[in-house]
Amino acid sequence: MSLTAEALNAALTRPAGTWIVDFADYHLRVIGEYHPTLAEQSRLGPAFTLIHSGKIAACWGLVMLWPGVAEGWMIATPHLRPTGRWFTYATRRFCAIAAQSLDLHSIQIHVQTSNAAYGRWAKLAKFEPEAVLKNYTENREDVYVMTRLFMEAA
Repeated sequence: MSLTAEALNAALTRPAGTWIVDFADYHLRVIGEYHPTLAEQSRLGPAFTLIHSGKIAACWGLVMLWPGVAEGWMIATPHLRPTGRWFTYATRRFCAIAAQSLDLHSIQIHVQTSNAAYGRWAKLAKFEPEAVLKNYTENREDVYVMTRLFMEAA
């Protein structure tokens, strides 16, 4: 399966009024989260936007670090809440589809240690804590590196 918005919409049973579209820089401006680094990340791998009831619920994507390994990123808005349970399931499926489509054996994410809710969500999405990076952010916050591994085909 190819990793496109069209393929994801076909592969995932979505709640009514929910669509996945290809990411565009202006989506970050719409939700008030525009930052040049995020815009640049979206060009380093596949990136998507979740629309729910006509509002941007989340933007996410993968940055290809090297063959077999990608870093996931996501910006969520309050409009994601009504689809939270579905989005967790969809994230699991997205990661599996991405691993198969892009020949990945690992997807990693960074989670601020102060964001317990996101850490719990990441675990539900099948990511496991691997390390803590001390003073990692520009505000000197610690972050977890969390990873989801994929087995190679036999």
